[in-house]
Amino acid sequence: TMLDISPKTNWELLECGGNQLTLLDVSQNVNLKSINCLYNLLTTIDVSMLPNLEELQCGRNLITAIDVTQNPNLKELSYTGIDSTTGGLTEIDLTQNPLLEDLFISYNSLTTIDLSQNSLLQSLNIGQNQLTILDISQNPLMHTLSFNANQITTIDLSHQNSLGFLNCNSNLLADLDISMHTGMTYLNCSFNELTSLNIKNGPFNINT
Repeated sequence: TMLDISPKTNWELLECGGNQLTLLDVSQNVNLKSINCLYNLLTTIDVSMLPNLEELQCGRNLITAIDVTQNPNLKELSYTGIDSTTGGLTEIDLTQNPLLEDLFISYNSLTTIDLSQNSLLQSLNIGQNQLTILDISQNPLMHTLSFNANQITTIDLSHQNSLGFLNCNSNLLADLDISMHTGMTYLNCSFNELTSLNIKNGPFNINT
């Protein structure tokens, strides 16, 4: 089924989640700032004509590619796949989104991700992908980090000053040092290959 909103050129917010949409054309709605189309049957979504877009929530669809390179004002991107074993995103280019603060892209098939241009990123959930490396050295503001169920062997958390939540369970980590993160309140590092765990100064809620 299709939702035609082409006449609504002044709309800034669109909420159409929880339907059975197979097609959503927003090419004429250039003033849109927020789109929520969660839980539909979409296979594609084209937001290239939306320069003002700040929030895109399009998870639980059948989308395999999202192009947000024409959305420089994007602050939140959420695409949680249906099941990491059945496809989802294989790549995502975020180099043109310098204002990005929140990124939720779990349950996909990502093998790499470049976050070097996202210095304002605060929350990242990239669990249930196929990552072997995660570089967050250019994301000093990050306070919430979840990369559970990947294949990551090492993680450098020395560039984050306010990390409070860390979920890294089901990876291949051999050592983990969070001694500098005195404000951390939650850590889940279960099901890794840890031989060294430094939790001096915190956290209060630990699941190992």
